[in-house]
Amino acid sequence: MDIVCLAHSSWNSVWGRPQQVISRMAKTGHRVLFVRPISIQHIIKNKHERSNHGLKKIAENLWLYTPVMLPWGHKLSFIRSINEKTIIRSLKYVMGVLDFHDTILWHYTPLSQYLNHHLPHWRVVYDVMDGWGHADDAPAHLLERDRLLTEQVDVLFAGTAAIHDEKVELNPNCRLFTCGVDYEHFACETDDSPVPEDIADIPGPIIGYVGLVDNTRIDFPMIFETARLHREWSFVFIGPEQNAPDPAHLPNLHYLGLKTFDELPRYISRFDIATIPYRLNKFTSYINPTKMLEYMAAGKPVISSRIPDVERYYGDRVLFAGNAAEFESAIANILADRTVLPLDDNRELARSVSWEEIVEQMMDQVISAGIPAGV
Repeated sequence: MDIVCLAHSSWNSVWGRPQQVISRMAKTGHRVLFVRPISIQHIIKNKHERSNHGLKKIAENLWLYTPVMLPWGHKLSFIRSINEKTIIRSLKYVMGVLDFHDTILWHYTPLSQYLNHHLPHWRVVYDVMDGWGHADDAPAHLLERDRLLTEQVDVLFAGTAAIHDEKVELNPNCRLFTCGVDYEHFACETDDSPVPEDIADIPGPIIGYVGLVDNTRIDFPMIFETARLHREWSFVFIGPEQNAPDPAHLPNLHYLGLKTFDELPRYISRFDIATIPYRLNKFTSYINPTKMLEYMAAGKPVISSRIPDVERYYGDRVLFAGNAAEFESAIANILADRTVLPLDDNRELARSVSWEEIVEQMMDQVISAGIPAGV
């Protein structure tokens, strides 16, 4: 089948659910166009984005398309209207060039809801991995499009139990699919693997994190307080920075920036403890972190905030911390072997949850969405 994936982040950003799902669709024979619009302002600010716009084939059956937009569309409706008309025309042209037919429109962002009325399609899918309506700065038009898209799609996938419970009220064709993991990718690293230069000289023990380094999401007061009390512990953050506080006053706190998906296992292999130190708010309560199973596949002990889905699915497999005192205690107990986590069992759990199986089940749901019951 031909699939147009309408994404909210770039292909080369932090690898998560969209990239994992879409790359496997392409590998199983579906032709996929991964679309992520980008503003001129964003291209100017980010050097690594300057060569990414336009249409590119990056693998068998997989194309990236990055149309360029005018800035401020998220705030000004007349600019948003201009951008949308431009994207409609350009997407129709690109789909024609690629000869896409009987297309599945696969949404990862509610902002692309308007395309349902303008692009030819066979099915419409909404794969919801974030609680869009619960972000503090969510604009009104995003909330409305999230509601409309939820109600209109043929099948809706929920990445967390909280999202499922909320969305199934609006669309009975809502199915819960939590995250999978590329087990072999994250479990393959050994002590003989080459150590990346930017982490090689950081002294252990290393308390690590992989993902968006975002002040809205990460509990930096908890991190900073713990790092201040324990200068002998190194805190390493792998991922792009977004409004992250300056760590310069703490020599044992290190931002190493975005790494490719292929590089991640070599960094995680250097962690003594892996963390998901999120703030607890309405937005994070709707998250099921992809990184959890990746940490488990790598055999790392995990300390997490009390995110509902983490407690639900991994409550007896990780330690939890909600403030600096609990975070400090959890780290100290793991390092001193006073707390022993089921690392081998965690690896086996990760081994059993493959993205391949999840994508196969998703496609079964998409195909059967229009078939009457009993047929």
